[in-house]
Amino acid sequence: MFLLLEEQLRLFLDPIKGLMIGQGEAVANLYVLDVGSDLQTPSRKSPFISIVVDSALWHNRLGHPSDYRTDFVTDVLGIKNINKRRLPCAICPLAKQKHLSFDSKNNMCANAFDLLHIDLWGPFSVQTVEGYKHFLTIVDDHTRVTWVYLLRTKDEVLRIFPEFLKMVETQYSCKVRGVRSDNAPELKFADLYKEKGITAFHSCPETPEQNSVVERKHQHILNVARSLMFQAKVPLEYWGDCVLTAVFLINRLPTPLLKDRTPFETLTGKKLDYKGLRVFGCLAFCSTSSKGRHKFQPRARPCIFLGYPTGYKGYKLLDLETNKVHISRNVVFHEDIFPFAKDQDEPLLDIFHQMPDSSSSFSPTSLGINIPVVDCPVSPVVENVDTSKVASSMEESEHLVDNGSGKRSSKPPAYLDDYYCHMQQAQIPYPLAAYLSYEELSDDYKAYICSVNIHAEPSSFTQAKKFEEWLAAMNEELIALEKSDTWEICSLPDDKHAIGCRWVYKTKLNADGSLERYKARLVAKGYTQREGVDFVDTFSPVAKMTTVKTLLAVGVLRN
Repeated sequence: MFLLLEEQLRLFLDPIKGLMIGQGEAVANLYVLDVGSDLQTPSRKSPFISIVVDSALWHNRLGHPSDYRTDFVTDVLGIKNINKRRLPCAICPLAKQKHLSFDSKNNMCANAFDLLHIDLWGPFSVQTVEGYKHFLTIVDDHTRVTWVYLLRTKDEVLRIFPEFLKMVETQYSCKVRGVRSDNAPELKFADLYKEKGITAFHSCPETPEQNSVVERKHQHILNVARSLMFQAKVPLEYWGDCVLTAVFLINRLPTPLLKDRTPFETLTGKKLDYKGLRVFGCLAFCSTSSKGRHKFQPRARPCIFLGYPTGYKGYKLLDLETNKVHISRNVVFHEDIFPFAKDQDEPLLDIFHQMPDSSSSFSPTSLGINIPVVDCPVSPVVENVDTSKVASSMEESEHLVDNGSGKRSSKPPAYLDDYYCHMQQAQIPYPLAAYLSYEELSDDYKAYICSVNIHAEPSSFTQAKKFEEWLAAMNEELIALEKSDTWEICSLPDDKHAIGCRWVYKTKLNADGSLERYKARLVAKGYTQREGVDFVDTFSPVAKMTTVKTLLAVGVLRN
């Protein structure tokens, strides 16, 4: 663009065609374009105004695309010279702005324990056999060694993490210099950090990417733990052992971040020995103790391998007969056999499907389950049966079952040897028939006590939702609660925690033992409340009007 100076008038000329495209005046050393005079001429239009209007208009028409995408359709839209420097759109950032990306540079500290990454995982919906629902993860930034501590409650981290700092000072002669965590209140050790001179690094709110080392480690741990669980098909209650074993293996596997060295070798400087590793969840025979064992007792017991316990040169085992966990080094493994996998291949029958229901229309045969029917008299009588006949009949039945089905006969666990279950054991020294008699009971009460255990009561919502009777009882309870305005829907305050609730199921019987109805009650978990924090007043139970009327009638009769 050229400027042609003519006294007070300044003309702007097109450098290619030599045409005048505008005129203006010099004001304070600036050339001001006179748009008004230019627009008054009908035969000449300002190309600047046309370009800006066209590009902005088409940007709105096309749904606010990026300039990069608009360049591909410039010829189709008829915009010959789109303005690259148009004013920024005020709608685009409101509709399309994203979080800034996090560039992972894999920066690592120079020394071990210069920086720790910590985070808390949980709670998990299913607690372990020991009652754990959380676990604390600690990752060293330099060596990438991982420590995991199973927790029953979150407040246990207040005790475990200071103990971990003492362990580092004692075992590795080092002091932790920095700790990175998120903004969880249970991980803010302000007084502890001040006492030990530790620098605390916290991630921004709702930005877990800034604590990416331990967050990514959680994903790695759970991936390996799921693989171990799916391979061995152990019950979900043993997820804690899967997590601990996964961390044990991860610390002993090489990683490209450490130049194909293992975290354990980087921290300790020792070479690893993989001879002691075994397949998780496989069958293992553990040698029995020689104390109290005679010559004809078994020398080994079948167990399941559950991992590598800390501080022991042995293996953690689950006894298949007693369901007890113990540690031993005298173990013979069968790494291609998984006992839990065999058990899960066979369909498990639900106890609630086996119980006949007098009030429902379905029968056990309709469910595809062959359940033996036992005819009991109305007046039950306990008789002293000859135990030798019972034993012989049981042996004959077991022999027939073995020959007919071709499968091994199942036997009860060893810890039930001291109990008489379902009166199937012979040689009873003190039979109940010699001390218990039903002769003094009425016929109706005999029928009642005989019917107490006929109708099964579910212990959880998962079991109850399988039956139409219990679903109807729960719906009836919810309708009654809504009619009585039991609750009021509101927003939960920031500093408060909601109290959970659960279903309680009960079958109501008539005096003659027949089923009256199914009763379901939705109750609050009041045991989680703390006096002075969650409640102030304590209310007494509400009595029924029938009870009040009965008391008044008795009072009137006795003056």
